[in-house]
Amino acid sequence: MYDTVFIPTPAGLNIPNLAAPAGALVNRPPWASEPVWFWGRSSGQKHTIVTGHDNGLPRGRPGRQLCVQTRPETEEGDSGAGLVNADGALVGFLFQRTEYGSPIQFSDWIWANSALDALGLSGTPPKKDED
Repeated sequence: MYDTVFIPTPAGLNIPNLAAPAGALVNRPPWASEPVWFWGRSSGQKHTIVTGHDNGLPRGRPGRQLCVQTRPETEEGDSGAGLVNADGALVGFLFQRTEYGSPIQFSDWIWANSALDALGLSGTPPKKDED
């Protein structure tokens, strides 16, 4: 069972603030302090930085949810938001945030490419039709 939802959108739909035009990040893990952003249902659009990631990235591992960590900029209700880097690549989907007041606080993002692979989806952006 997966806690995911993908909603197909019509071709040509312009959603500039929510798009990851480069597709999923697959060729490298995110860098420490790499600037990223997300649009959460509760938080709206927020910018943050990567603070860490599982050592298995970018390869992924069946049966294991590899994660990327960021500063704890997320709020309850943001679950499932997409984390996008400055190159427009989808880095992850929000999974959880540590409890408020915890000694160490961060947000956990499931590695986007592994989530897409588990669902049999491609992280490659669709090719634009040539006229």
